[in-house]
Amino acid sequence: MDLKDLDTSGVTDMSSMFLACDDLTTLDLSSFDTAQAEMEDMFAYCSSLGSVTVGDLWKTEPGRGGDTLFHGCEQPVKILAGGERCVLK
Repeated sequence: MDLKDLDTSGVTDMSSMFLACDDLTTLDLSSFDTAQAEMEDMFAYCSSLGSVTVGDLWKTEPGRGGDTLFHGCEQPVKILAGGERCVLK
């Protein structure tokens, strides 16, 4: 799925955007601007999701759903940003 040209700068709610997308294995969201967006359960129940690439405009804050981004995912999801890796469980 190619989302590199998607303008998300004015989006205020990305909650459940990819909810239960079982066929997703990787996503490149490096162009996503999430500064103003709620993101509760954004990737919840994506059983095959292994990694998400994010860029400089990717922001999560307490109270905007960052704690439930990967709710119900069956495996740890790698977040790739600027060449650094961290694993969320």
